[in-house]
Amino acid sequence: MKGTARPRSILHIDLDPFFVSVERSLDPPLRDQPVIVGGTPDGFGRVAAVSSEARAAGVAVGQPLAVARRLCPQGIFRPGDLETYARISEEITSLLLSVSRRVERPSADEAYVDLTRDTPGALQPVVAAEAIKDELQRRLGLDASLGVASSRLAARVASSWARPRGLLVVLPGYEASFLAGKQLSFLPDLPPHLEAALESKGIGTLGQLAAADPVELATLVGATAAERLQEAARGPGEAPIPAAAPPSWRQE
Repeated sequence: MKGTARPRSILHIDLDPFFVSVERSLDPPLRDQPVIVGGTPDGFGRVAAVSSEARAAGVAVGQPLAVARRLCPQGIFRPGDLETYARISEEITSLLLSVSRRVERPSADEAYVDLTRDTPGALQPVVAAEAIKDELQRRLGLDASLGVASSRLAARVASSWARPRGLLVVLPGYEASFLAGKQLSFLPDLPPHLEAALESKGIGTLGQLAAADPVELATLVGATAAERLQEAARGPGEAPIPAAAPPSWRQE
């Protein structure tokens, strides 16, 4: 008789907006200020990243800098430094790999880390998450919001609810109820046309998606997409985070 599999402990680290976080780490007085990355206020480029303070004034990624300046005249503009951002992103990955070999970086703004205690002596997931949060601040000067759960999606939603600079843990068995009322927009890489198709049938939350009739859902979005979306909306059951190469495989 097979035993019950141990639930995974997945940490999601939210560094959004990463470019702003790096600028603040390099210039601490920028913290809590309306920061706009992408160029100078009299430039002709577009906004690459924006702090929550500037976003509250209506500034958004992709806007012309002239529009951003008009919407947020008190904004602090930074041209951006891709080389520095890449270097610090690599340092983040190195820090995470020192804690777990199972790390995913879907983008510079976020990371997933499998903190499941597979070996004796491993740190409790919450203790490990707090240590990572502290190290990001101590070593790199970066603030982060963190979520811990048994799936990527639940952990990602938890980190969003932990903003700013908090840590939220979803206990095993509570994933479905935690996700139930959250909007479909939390699903990563959900194409707008699929989101619109689901909402047209009254499916606007993750709970409604999880409870939808599989046959009707497959008719709406296709069998493969239906299965993948419902699995994600229910929490556990996703593919594990693959292990990275051992440190000895990496060049120093």
